[in-house]
Amino acid sequence: MKRIQIILLIAAVCVLLPTGCDDDHGTTVDAPEIVFYSLQDALNHRENAEELRIWRMGDSLSPAIGLLTKVFFLGIYDSDLRYLPDEITNLHIGFLWLPNCKFQHIPPQICALHGLGYLILDGNEIETIPNEFKDLKYISTLSLQNNKLESFPRELFVTDHCRLLQLDSNRLTTFDFTRADLPEINHLSLIGNPLPDSVKQRLKKEFGDKVHL
Repeated sequence: MKRIQIILLIAAVCVLLPTGCDDDHGTTVDAPEIVFYSLQDALNHRENAEELRIWRMGDSLSPAIGLLTKVFFLGIYDSDLRYLPDEITNLHIGFLWLPNCKFQHIPPQICALHGLGYLILDGNEIETIPNEFKDLKYISTLSLQNNKLESFPRELFVTDHCRLLQLDSNRLTTFDFTRADLPEINHLSLIGNPLPDSVKQRLKKEFGDKVHL
């Protein structure tokens, strides 16, 4: 079932963000042709390792990940992962998918990946957004569904590139963003949060059919 949810999310991203187009900072959404499914296999072929997907790994990621400097898409799914090694910042990652892991906080190493365009952290245990999150200025797709967020401060999400923002099934009681804060948004989803009716009415007026409540 979780793999099906991941596939559906990939499909949604593809619909909203057609492949082949360039972001303002020069990255593209074209997927690499070769996909590796284990860290060791990718290390054995590091010159060709651009996309790495790992299912059901332990609670830590080997620092050897830092040797895979060509990896552009990294996905770790359905794992006990709680921390990321500092060496991951050696990578020029554009896509980072870490759904259904055990993160209680957004790792600081993620906030150091300044070229990141796509970040998926669904199904973790994240409660707060760190101050360093504002350094991710090129995020175009962010999904934090099924976490424990009680707030999502607008001053910590300052990208002008965001087209898809999914915050379903958190604990948000307010969301004070305006359309000016998210000028490129195509899909804003806040389903399953305890938002007051007054907030929902304002968001409907502000975002129209772009917002899902």
